[in-house]
Amino acid sequence: MPTTTRTPAKQNGRNGVQKTAAAASVRTTGAAVARPPQQARSRETRRKLLEAALSCVAELGYAGATMDQVVERAGVSRGAQGHHFPTKSLLMQESLTYMLDGMVEDLQARTEQIRHQELKPAAVFQHLWDAYFSNRLFSVTIELIVAARTDAELRAVLTPVTERFHRQVDDCFYVLNRENHIDSRRINLAVNLTISLMRGMGVQTILFNRPEHFQALLGEWFGYLNTIFIGPEGAGDNGSTGPA
Repeated sequence: MPTTTRTPAKQNGRNGVQKTAAAASVRTTGAAVARPPQQARSRETRRKLLEAALSCVAELGYAGATMDQVVERAGVSRGAQGHHFPTKSLLMQESLTYMLDGMVEDLQARTEQIRHQELKPAAVFQHLWDAYFSNRLFSVTIELIVAARTDAELRAVLTPVTERFHRQVDDCFYVLNRENHIDSRRINLAVNLTISLMRGMGVQTILFNRPEHFQALLGEWFGYLNTIFIGPEGAGDNGSTGPA
């Protein structure tokens, strides 16, 4: 009478469990590996939408920067746009935040250079004028300001962004008070007066674009700034580069 051996069945059972565990491990590992690229793609899609929105507003104006235009320029689907930014107001809010945060990061680095006497204060403000107040940032800002005047929803989402930006700019220049003992109130006034001056000159460039004229105005203003950031002995030097 033949005997029945159960050992192979047990081995097969153990092998089956091992194979099942191995397969589960592969699936889990595969999911873990796939997750970062998906997150990276999501971040890249978001960045493309923000850049496209800023480009459209700068070139076409706020009214012309429709969602269709933004999606086409970003090269993404409407579904992706709706997932990240379901409304135009939200897209504009995040686009302005994205743009201003980049400006503040740059400004922070340059004010640190002033603090270590690697740059004159006027060099930072000259950079602001060249890179922002006569460039895309100003074009986008002026479009959004005008649109927000009559669009309550847009004004409500952009006002906190603007207030945050001004606080960040003030904080950038407060670092100068750490070692130089400059009156923080005078710094605040000087910075905000300078930004207001540049914003006004930026508006003028739309219909009265005279680069030499505006540079001469800035030169005179830099003399005033030097009396605050450097001292009376630096008031006569309106240069915007070189060590302080």
